[in-house]
Amino acid sequence: MINIERIGLLSFMAVFVMGVKGCPSSHTLLEETQPEPVTSTLEKLVSEPNTIDFQSVSKEVFEPHCLSCHNNENQRGFVNLETYDANFGRTGHRKVVRAFDAEGSALYQSLIIPSGSRHMPPLRKQQLSELQIDLVKLWIENGAKLEVDQIVEPEPSEEEVLETYFENPETIDYNVINEMIFKPQCASCHSQESSNFIEDAILYGANMTSYDSLFSPFLPVIEKGNHRDSSLFESVVINQSMPPVEEGYQPLSGNLNRLLRLWIINCAIEDYNAIGEEELISDTDGIGKVRLCEDQM
Repeated sequence: MINIERIGLLSFMAVFVMGVKGCPSSHTLLEETQPEPVTSTLEKLVSEPNTIDFQSVSKEVFEPHCLSCHNNENQRGFVNLETYDANFGRTGHRKVVRAFDAEGSALYQSLIIPSGSRHMPPLRKQQLSELQIDLVKLWIENGAKLEVDQIVEPEPSEEEVLETYFENPETIDYNVINEMIFKPQCASCHSQESSNFIEDAILYGANMTSYDSLFSPFLPVIEKGNHRDSSLFESVVINQSMPPVEEGYQPLSGNLNRLLRLWIINCAIEDYNAIGEEELISDTDGIGKVRLCEDQM
């Protein structure tokens, strides 16, 4: 006679054993369906450099760390990071942003300089993370694009930009020097708009954003036609005491030194358009045409 109770017990045990061996436990099932760890937007951008554009850099870096000082209204140090086009202005002998060239971009250099007034953000403020610095670098190295699908051409080198002036040194005027050297490299300290400006410094030729102050009767920093006797040329080119390296500045490039020298030799004129080729003579030192200054006539 069949024992019904025994058959039922054996069936239950068989089902139990099969369940243990063949079916996943609830713990295993939960492990397999867990979502991937969440990756931050910043990490995703850095891992996919081709997706980085101005808006993403602005959101991740500029807005939280830079725009309080470098915006459309308050362009401290003549740097404006609020709008795209403003990023490509000059500062120092580097541009704020030079597409495809992070090392040649003042923006990136200011982030990696360890200390000094050129380091950004200022050390008293929250510093950027390594990922944020990488984001800025990758954005620049990939063309510093406004939008992801934008096509950006490499910019001409500094030498290519200045070649026209080297071929025609008589055309170099204060406007050129101010844009290429004074305003970007000197005005952060030597202008009346600067927070570092000493009130009576203009009497001593320290206001580089004013043409007349360079020839102050108290202490002129430029001797027209004579770069060797110009204290400005001596401090910037010969002694390299200006701009101050200890503050994170870098000496002017050889091309900008040459530009400054040629301007002084050609009488450090204020506006070429107002003077033209007046008083030009042929030069015997291989410079080309040079201008006779007032005391040389």
